[in-house]
Amino acid sequence: MQGATFPPPPNQPGHAADGSSSSSRAGLTNAGVGVAKTVAKGSIKKFFASPLMWLRFGGRGVQLVFALVVCGFYGSRVGGDHADGRAQAPAWCYALFVGAASAVAAAALAVPFWKTHKLFAADALLSLLWVVVFGTFAAKFLHISDEDKARYDADGDHVSVGAMKTAVWLDLLNAVFWLLTAVYGFVYGRAVEKGKGFGRFFASKATGKLGDLEAGARDRVDDRFGPAFQSFDEKVNANPIAAGVSSKVGAAIKSKAAAQVAARVGRVV
Repeated sequence: MQGATFPPPPNQPGHAADGSSSSSRAGLTNAGVGVAKTVAKGSIKKFFASPLMWLRFGGRGVQLVFALVVCGFYGSRVGGDHADGRAQAPAWCYALFVGAASAVAAAALAVPFWKTHKLFAADALLSLLWVVVFGTFAAKFLHISDEDKARYDADGDHVSVGAMKTAVWLDLLNAVFWLLTAVYGFVYGRAVEKGKGFGRFFASKATGKLGDLEAGARDRVDDRFGPAFQSFDEKVNANPIAAGVSSKVGAAIKSKAAAQVAARVGRVV
């Protein structure tokens, strides 16, 4: 019909432009997805290849297991008292709280997205709480008298003296484990704040110490043999023949050193 307008077919210029722009957008999207996949693969590979990451998982895993074991020791009495309708023993409730808090903290700090070196104070606090648990139950059970042991056995309060003695040493182990991670976090934090890794941080400390020792040794040599060296130089310079030989040797050494430096620079360039 005359006067009717229809959209141009796909092979005409209007559609060609739209098709090309959509294909460009699709190409950019695919390229972005490809880059993201490559980065993700590299990050995952780097994540699993890091020794510090496996050290974190191992250390936090040990803390989690030992905390849960101690919760079992102290939770038996807390659960028994609750079932029997008795008043809860404060020491056992405190120990169970510390064990549960340690288990939660160990699981949370094992997540690699936390900067655990900034949270070393939490490790130190939990170590202190475990020391309190150890001191409390060590005073109760490590040197328990026969009368008290018989009373615990006769009361039927879900307390085994032998099990409590074992729990006391587990408390001490937990305190040590959390102290170790606190020290690690503090030292690693100092290394990160200085922008250096562990090896470079301690290597710089050792290098600085060696430099101080070398400077001290040089000062002692100068104090002891400096006048003799100065007198020898004066005698050499006073003799024209010796002075000429000394200047020639110095010039030869300088030229040889300059040639070696130039050769190395040429290889680098």
